[in-house]
Amino acid sequence: MTGVGARPPAGSGLFFQRWSKDMRQAFQSAVLAVAVGVQMLTFYSVLYA
Repeated sequence: MTGVGARPPAGSGLFFQRWSKDMRQAFQSAVLAVAVGVQMLTFYSVLYA
């Protein structure tokens, strides 16, 4: 059974790679934002304690 329909279209692999790369960047920036927020929260709580 040589499934031509089983193979995804040629462009979908590239699209998925690009999408996952963008998602990874967005995830990294979100983690960075959370880390900075926690750091600032800790700093201000120590400052105004």
